[in-house]
Amino acid sequence: MNNQNTLEALQVLAVIYRMLKDKAKATRILNKINEIDQLSHFARFEKFLWDGSGKSKEQFLSPVKNEMPQQTFLELGIWYQQLNCKQEALQVLGFGASEPEFIYWRSFLENKAVELDSIQPGITFPFRSETARVLEGLIKKNDHWLLKYHRGLIEWNRNNLAKAKLLFVQCGSHPADPAFYAARAALIKSDAGPELADLQKAMELDKTGWRYHKLLAEHFVQKKQYQKALAIVEPYYKTHPDDYVMGMLFAKTLLLSKKYTSSDALLSNLKILPFEGGTEGRQLYHEAKLMQAVIALKNKIIIRRGNLLPG
Repeated sequence: MNNQNTLEALQVLAVIYRMLKDKAKATRILNKINEIDQLSHFARFEKFLWDGSGKSKEQFLSPVKNEMPQQTFLELGIWYQQLNCKQEALQVLGFGASEPEFIYWRSFLENKAVELDSIQPGITFPFRSETARVLEGLIKKNDHWLLKYHRGLIEWNRNNLAKAKLLFVQCGSHPADPAFYAARAALIKSDAGPELADLQKAMELDKTGWRYHKLLAEHFVQKKQYQKALAIVEPYYKTHPDDYVMGMLFAKTLLLSKKYTSSDALLSNLKILPFEGGTEGRQLYHEAKLMQAVIALKNKIIIRRGNLLPG
């Protein structure tokens, strides 16, 4: 090697020495990798492959403490697959048994039918181009909407919008996942697509969550159909008075409906958690006060110390 600190080359060497069953040389390479990268997941996994003990397995798994550990395993599994080390890839992917992407990859590597019944669609949003190729192969054998949806998400992430839209449209009305309909509404909203129907379907599938109520209400606000927006956000907020996000949307919809006093009363009692750059609550409060002042001036009403007196 021209550069003896190249991790990629060192990893390939470690795999070669393991296949040759030369533990001494493999250990020397793995130690070299650890000197360069003390957090190397690859080195710990290779040590686990050598002895297969519960201790080495725990030493591999315990340091994986990031927010998305499944991506650590998936990235390592894909690396082995690209070396045509199928068994090693399957072992890594075994650590994410219930993850949809892992199920896809295992089905692809084992050339088996994908177990779609074991997948919970609402908790995964794949983005890897390698997974797109796996899904493409699986779709040829199975026309299920979930495979098209997840491949569509990847194409969307890669800005292949025409392909993404085609895949989403091909899913039809089969999905039972509200996130799918919300995603399709966002993807096809600038076209003559089923945006309203998709948002309504998402809210129908998740009647208690705030996200789809918010999206549908915001759709009506954008279309200047304020009474329809109020019909969605008002009953939701009244049953969830601690939800300040929906509270602000309720206040905004009241303002747009020219119900300034009602909006003011709501904002006066709404507890909005402060966050960096968050000025919407203050802006809504100012607008509610100013619009009441405008109305008072038009009606020739004098405002004195909180009391409204005729001019």
